[in-house]
Amino acid sequence: MIDKQSNINESSNDSNSYLQSLFFAHKTIPYFKVCSFYFNGTQNFVEFHQAVNWPASQRSIKPIGPMIPSFYLDKQLEDDKEYGLSLFNPNPDGCNEWLDSKETGLVVYVSFGSMAALGEEQMAEIAWGLKRSACCFLWVVRESERKKLPSNFVEESSKKSLLVTWSPQLEVLAHKSVVGCFMTHCGWNSTLEALSLGVPMVNQQMQSALPMFGM
Repeated sequence: MIDKQSNINESSNDSNSYLQSLFFAHKTIPYFKVCSFYFNGTQNFVEFHQAVNWPASQRSIKPIGPMIPSFYLDKQLEDDKEYGLSLFNPNPDGCNEWLDSKETGLVVYVSFGSMAALGEEQMAEIAWGLKRSACCFLWVVRESERKKLPSNFVEESSKKSLLVTWSPQLEVLAHKSVVGCFMTHCGWNSTLEALSLGVPMVNQQMQSALPMFGM
């Protein structure tokens, strides 16, 4: 199965980077050369046509995404609520309780994935923009990134914010308070989750988060 990072906000000309990754995989990974089918964690409606059509000319390809736990889509499996794998130790830090205390649609959720790293200037611009906004915000800031926050920011914004090192993202996106928007680096999982749950996105693209595909 192919599981990938992508960015649906790119222009059609930029789809070449993803196609190049497919060409590379097809030529260099032994399993791609001998397999009968490709199962791809995507769907045609979010893909560039050539990103599906070219592999289909080489092997049978079946888009089977979005691969979101059933509880958040068709609810055919009520106990299917999580992926069962996390790069970090799950630590909700009271996310749901904090969200429950907020009004519907007034929370901005900010998360840039498991690997993206912001520069200090970027971090400061986002921090002060959030603080000066009229919205409450839930911001996932990994422990390694917290030193980049402006001094006194956490204390000065505490009345309208919750900063955590990890969040149960699907639960957060599905919460009634988070229909404001999702500020994201538009990694593949985050994009599909937000689309599936109908949450508007603000894209802060970060090249460091998508190095494999040269974006």
